[in-house]
Amino acid sequence: MAWPLLTVSGCYCLGLSQLHVNVQLQPITRREIVHPSIHQCILSVDRIRARLPLLNAQTNGDYDSEQLIEDLRVPQQWLQPSKALEESEWLQTALNKWLDDEYCPEETNIEISRIAANSFYRSLLENKSDIGEILLTMAGDLESISYQESFHGAFSSANAAVNLIIQRLEQY
Repeated sequence: MAWPLLTVSGCYCLGLSQLHVNVQLQPITRREIVHPSIHQCILSVDRIRARLPLLNAQTNGDYDSEQLIEDLRVPQQWLQPSKALEESEWLQTALNKWLDDEYCPEETNIEISRIAANSFYRSLLENKSDIGEILLTMAGDLESISYQESFHGAFSSANAAVNLIIQRLEQY
């Protein structure tokens, strides 16, 4: 006998949640973990970016400002090869520790951290300093991993990495 399955997919982008609920009833024929595709999440990022000025204005009580929010960017010196390497190595270590602490230690965490760090390094060498652009590139690169036996997906992993980068920027 097949049981109906309620599937819910979601995206979490740059510290703001944007949940897409897609309800479908379908028979369960095998165990399957559903992760949002990068394309669903790109649409979420676009919607969130459109709302950021309003959210910022509401927080500050300033509704008439022309420039309500700055883009998040890495410092220009991070685009130099030696600093890019240093920051990507830091990210690999920090992300692996965060994933192990947040979920549970597993082999996938090592692979996620390696790919995220390589993606970050490559983005910096390509002079990409916009955090949103780095996030989307990283999420796309992380889709190459199988998350079948994991607790997370490509976009949640990229988001965790970018949150760590933002925390580092705040300390910088």
